[in-house]
Amino acid sequence: MALSPGVRFGAYEIVGPLGAGGMGEVYRATDTKLDRHVAVKVLPAHLSGDPVALARFEREAKAVAALSHPAILAIFDFGSADGIAYAVTELLEGETLRDRLVGGPLPVRRAVEYAVQIADGLGAAHEKGIVHRDLKPENLFVTNDGRVKILDFGLARQTIVLQADDTSSPTLSRHTEPGTVLGTVGYMSPEQVRGLPADQRSDVFSFGAVLYEMLSGHRAFKGDSAAETMHAILKDDPPDLLETNRNLPPALERIIRHCLEKRPEQRFHSVHDVAFDLQAVTASSGTTTSLAPLRAVRWKRAFGLGALLVAALALGALGERTLRRTQPAESPTYRRLTFDRGTPGAARFAPDGNTIVYNAAWRGEPSEVLTTRLDSRESRPLGLPGAILYAISSTSELAVGLGALGPAYAGTATLARVPLAGGAPREVLAGVEWADWSPDGSELAVVHRVGDAEAVEFPVGKVLYETKGQVSHLRVSPRGDWLAFLEHAVGAMHLSAGSVVAIDRTGVKRVMSEGWVDLFGLAWRPDGKEVWFTAARKGGDFKALYAATLDGKERLVSRMLGQIDLQDIGGGGRVLLTHPTIGTQLVALARGAARERDLTWLGLSMAADVSESGDLVLFTEEPEGAAEGGFVYLRKTDGSPAVRLGEGEALKLSPDGKWALARRTSPSRLVLLPTGVGEAKTLPGQGLTYLEGEGGWFPDSRRVVFVARSADGVRSYEQPLDGGEPKAIGPAGTRGTLVSPDARTLLARGPNGFVLVPIEGGEPRKCAGLESEDWPIRWSTNGSSIYVARVQPITTQVFRVELASGRRTLLWELGARDPAGATSPVVSVTPDGKAYVCSFDINIGDLYLVDGLK
Repeated sequence: MALSPGVRFGAYEIVGPLGAGGMGEVYRATDTKLDRHVAVKVLPAHLSGDPVALARFEREAKAVAALSHPAILAIFDFGSADGIAYAVTELLEGETLRDRLVGGPLPVRRAVEYAVQIADGLGAAHEKGIVHRDLKPENLFVTNDGRVKILDFGLARQTIVLQADDTSSPTLSRHTEPGTVLGTVGYMSPEQVRGLPADQRSDVFSFGAVLYEMLSGHRAFKGDSAAETMHAILKDDPPDLLETNRNLPPALERIIRHCLEKRPEQRFHSVHDVAFDLQAVTASSGTTTSLAPLRAVRWKRAFGLGALLVAALALGALGERTLRRTQPAESPTYRRLTFDRGTPGAARFAPDGNTIVYNAAWRGEPSEVLTTRLDSRESRPLGLPGAILYAISSTSELAVGLGALGPAYAGTATLARVPLAGGAPREVLAGVEWADWSPDGSELAVVHRVGDAEAVEFPVGKVLYETKGQVSHLRVSPRGDWLAFLEHAVGAMHLSAGSVVAIDRTGVKRVMSEGWVDLFGLAWRPDGKEVWFTAARKGGDFKALYAATLDGKERLVSRMLGQIDLQDIGGGGRVLLTHPTIGTQLVALARGAARERDLTWLGLSMAADVSESGDLVLFTEEPEGAAEGGFVYLRKTDGSPAVRLGEGEALKLSPDGKWALARRTSPSRLVLLPTGVGEAKTLPGQGLTYLEGEGGWFPDSRRVVFVARSADGVRSYEQPLDGGEPKAIGPAGTRGTLVSPDARTLLARGPNGFVLVPIEGGEPRKCAGLESEDWPIRWSTNGSSIYVARVQPITTQVFRVELASGRRTLLWELGARDPAGATSPVVSVTPDGKAYVCSFDINIGDLYLVDGLK
């Protein structure tokens, strides 16, 4: 080990060595800036001058930085000092899985717990297009608190030539092209052994080999030499686990066998599927692997099974009922219903109970309404491209939305009725966001947007409830006497925050459950006694399935692996859930660059602004546990590590580049975050609720402009940085944040279209050339043009519109390279129109039928 205690790399001071390997030396260090312990990994001396090793070290460090996940080692920093490249990661306390296995196989429940964490981490990597290729117990670290961390994601290894008598498990690596062996003997997939390209299914095979070893204590494939081990991978099956462990659930044996199929196409295609099957196993009956409902677990811990038996004998029927409460619930079963790549949306049970109608946008195509049956794996489109599924009636008639403004459930549409058996849609009402049928299928309940208000109508035309906020997931109770919906908080950091609300046919309102930061999906239980919904209390947490009654009693129904969204509840406890994997991608085109650079930081990077010089990008990051919904980051377009400026939602950079404007909630306020030396400043604004994404600057960087809601309604305001009070700009109902380069005019959207508002007072005048579908981005440098975005289904077009003539020029059409599951990008451009930053969501998921939830 070459580094002595006290050596510094920037803010990191070496404390002592932790270990060394062929590709790196690892040291315990202190982060003197943040006063925390970290690990510092450096290239060994013999590789420090190798440009190939240096390039791969940097490339893989950046790749790992994009994988923000609890099951993946977190990287904090990367750089070089005195000719030594280094990466700074979290410091782990514990041991590798290899060390843990020295004592023999793990208990079944513990092995499955570890496996679920590993699968979840691998899934996050695969969603980023990263395949580990070297998964083995040495690269899995178990912390002292039982968390598993995946190490060495794709890091380069030295080439090792195998000798005929070599029985160890070295890593083989050089490149990933066909004909090259890459991986570790004993854990390589058959395609790696053959030197073929390895995709995510290769990791599934290695995962199966690791799980096999955790349960048996022996390697799945091992010969007297490396060559014999590789032959076993290609030709042999590992010994039957059930022969050595009779307590092993047969379903777990089947999962492992499915992972270890020799042909990639016969394995699980996704580790998310593996995780779901593993979760079903952990919830199955039996003392070894049961994860009984929390209530039953508490009974067992408090009294013990023996005490409950004694109580049962002594108290007769009462004891018998108590004993039954302690038995594990029947295992819910999970059945995947969709098998394409993209984004599934709303799903409903048809009246026959065996037909499922659902929305999906597959392979980047427009959203479609499809049907499938429980006795088939195939789906059939209904010929309604772009339509939104709202509901299906007891008479098999669909309520759909046509011509939606924006992505599904993000804007209004025209409500239409269409028979499930086929036929032309019959339009009913424009401006609808959600709809549901009455129990007998004779009436429709709708969420109807009129101006800046939303009205709940039942039947259509009869207003029961109005709000300036947002209402979603409207559902009519099985008896038709109540309507339940989600009401989202005005001015919250996330539009999905809010409460579960019910109103009766006279408009009397009841709040059934509140305080949720992420709330999406709602359905009545068939008996009408509860409303089920999927929600999370804390930012960054996965949503779980909850139930609430009209009198406000709330309970947890199920907490599952990963994100879930409730779609519908059928008879017999059958539930339709979508299981999305959500991420974002942030890309930028620097001035003069030939192509975009991927600047995604922690996996949920949302573009806010690009500096006027085009070399800095401002964005919001929402990792797990992010305070107030997010963190504000600044990153150079050359790919340098991002700098965290503070908490909140990023809005805009000041023209002089010294400040970033951000929005926070609880309470609602605007904050100035310094991009260099300085302290954050909170702007005064009593009584104002600042709206998401709507803030900007005056050209002199001394005033900000924003949109907020007050007692007078929604409008634009200006505010000086010296502590002065906000001042309204233009009439109420006019909103915008783009100030002209001469600081005299505000471009805003009024009740009748876009207008130019004199900032010092005067009547707004119509802005020629801009259309209702345009989203203004920025003024040009000389103020003669406006850059606007036009949102398409999966792309965004950026135009320059000349104000005098209305002439528009298409500059770019931006979108994800892989359109499956991707949304239209959010874009910001420089005043000269020569650089941009954009980000888009990526939502890949499947529809599942879950049976047995109670």
